[in-house]
Amino acid sequence: MVANEDVERADRAIAEGDARLTLVADKQVYRLGEDVQLQAVLANTSNVAFYLDRRIGWNGGMNDFVLLARDAESNEALPRGWGGSFTSPPRSRDDFVKLDPGQVFGERRAYPMRDMGILRRGTYELTVEYVSVLTKEEALGLPVWLPSRDHPLISNTVVIVVRD
Repeated sequence: MVANEDVERADRAIAEGDARLTLVADKQVYRLGEDVQLQAVLANTSNVAFYLDRRIGWNGGMNDFVLLARDAESNEALPRGWGGSFTSPPRSRDDFVKLDPGQVFGERRAYPMRDMGILRRGTYELTVEYVSVLTKEEALGLPVWLPSRDHPLISNTVVIVVRD
């Protein structure tokens, strides 16, 4: 059982943005049409534990890592295809993972270039945002990190080069 004061302390840490999101690609240079191997890692940089929905998805669920790609030469955002799947609201506390201070949680995905809007060679900047549409009620009384679409947690920028 989580005590109310633990939830309140975690809510304050969450409100202050005490987490870091890091995006990593497995390499910098890709061939056109090759899948890009990406890993998004969320670290708890606060001094209190909080929870995450362990069913985090990529572009389409209730809690998402949303991938954004931009052409580095034209600075134009690229359209994306549907890259994820819809995740239902949590049914039990087993759907959450506890992230103690200093711990990390990550998700890895092979992302097809066409789903990122990369259709030609060039240099591209990739970032990921973590957003959640879960409500406090759907958090089942746990101090859950719930960054909104209006205030997402934004990662570093990764630059990749695409060649023929």
